[in-house]
Amino acid sequence: MVGFDGSEDSRRALEWAAAECELRKAKLVVLHADRWSPVALELPAFEHEVDAEEGVLDEGVHWAVSEHPSLDVSGRRVPPPAGESLVAASRDALLLVVGSRGLGHLRQMLVGSVSRYCVEHATCPVVVLRAT
Repeated sequence: MVGFDGSEDSRRALEWAAAECELRKAKLVVLHADRWSPVALELPAFEHEVDAEEGVLDEGVHWAVSEHPSLDVSGRRVPPPAGESLVAASRDALLLVVGSRGLGHLRQMLVGSVSRYCVEHATCPVVVLRAT
């Protein structure tokens, strides 16, 4: 499984995860954690946000399928917060791959770190990749 939010770091994580799945002949599951709660996304004012969230997930799945046509790829949106949903998904995974945004120490303390949360709480091994 790979967490994908469209950021440069998550693209690198997706590239690495797809290559690893290809080597292991494993299925790739692309996970995208919504930024808004399911309740908010049901409101008419958030209709464009639903399309945006679907677009991010579709982008990740489309890239993996086009670059690795032999891979079995699926995508799934999960509710926020991202760290908790990725950890919950890790129960069904052999490996969880996430990107690290490379936040500074102060900003990490203030907003938290999805990758750190995953490393500390996932039930499978976690690989954290940084954009180069």
